[in-house]
Amino acid sequence: SGRRLPGWLPALAGPGVLWLFTVPGAWTMVDGFGRDDRADLRRWIAAHLPPTALIAEDALARLEAAPNAGDTKLSQQVWSRPSVADLGDVAALRARGVEAVVVCAFDSRRYFDQSKRPAAGVAADYERRSTFYRTLPQQAASAWKSALRQPYTLRPGLELYLLKEPAPASRGAGGG
Repeated sequence: SGRRLPGWLPALAGPGVLWLFTVPGAWTMVDGFGRDDRADLRRWIAAHLPPTALIAEDALARLEAAPNAGDTKLSQQVWSRPSVADLGDVAALRARGVEAVVVCAFDSRRYFDQSKRPAAGVAADYERRSTFYRTLPQQAASAWKSALRQPYTLRPGLELYLLKEPAPASRGAGGG
């Protein structure tokens, strides 16, 4: 006759398999709830941008949302639109005195998905916004970034770009 498994071993198999499939996902959530991208970015802004700085943001960045107890409240002025691109292109933002732009990957990622096709009535806005998000990294310097991770309410993938005027092209030693 063959050897039989101890009676308690099959009883552990179900919980063991369940543990294997739930713990990694649960750890991701625990890790995600342990950080708040908005609070981290507010602290960075308070430490690195002047109090008079003007910031433009995607509405989902929510920098001016009521901070939790102990969170940094910004002294900088924040302009918010559903899409920061609705405030104008980078040149227009610079001309209006905007020093930094905050984009939210949770929302703007749609503009990088080649399979997305806008409805006819919103195609022009979609293309304008898509152009803004696609060209922003070439026109401004990324100064702070967080990854898009779950839970998206706390980790929406924020990125702050500084809109400093590019240095004028240097002329040759001969001038003119």
